[in-house]
Amino acid sequence: MSTSRSLIAPSLWILAGLLGLNLMVAVQPGAEAGSPEGPTGACCVPGANACIDGISADECLFAFGGLYQGDGTTCGGASCGACCMPDESCVDLTSPDVCTALGGSFEADIECPAASCEVAACCLADASCVVLRDADCAAAGGVWHGPDGICGDFDQNGTDDVCETPTCPHDVNGDGIIGIVDFLDLLGHWGPCP
Repeated sequence: MSTSRSLIAPSLWILAGLLGLNLMVAVQPGAEAGSPEGPTGACCVPGANACIDGISADECLFAFGGLYQGDGTTCGGASCGACCMPDESCVDLTSPDVCTALGGSFEADIECPAASCEVAACCLADASCVVLRDADCAAAGGVWHGPDGICGDFDQNGTDDVCETPTCPHDVNGDGIIGIVDFLDLLGHWGPCP
């Protein structure tokens, strides 16, 4: 889609953000007499979940109050969002490509206060433990252990403690006692295996 910059007003972006709309506009350099000279790139617009392709750094900042993503960058088919860094900090108004280049994990269509950048222990299917964000752990098929989850083999048995199988596997509800609740769970699953 090609849209003339003269038709795009900053108030449109603010209105779109208030309505929760995700806008992306491709602006073609040279499409009008007032086109910018020199390098262009992608611009992330705050509060609007919008990324605009093909504008100059000055136009991004002064016309839209946005954050220029760099010369030659594109929105890459996605809107802007938050970039969670390995140290749990958050960089706002980035595109997926810029976030990846920074070594972060991209969260589309949200800004930093809403992004969950907290990392903790994630147990993978092979019982290995890695430190990831909740969303990244789920994407890897792992089990996230929240803010108290710490990777480490503190009992020195060869498996990270947080990923060990409970010592009492028949304690289905994990209360430390094999009791009536565990028995009722067994009865609830009585019958042929699927």
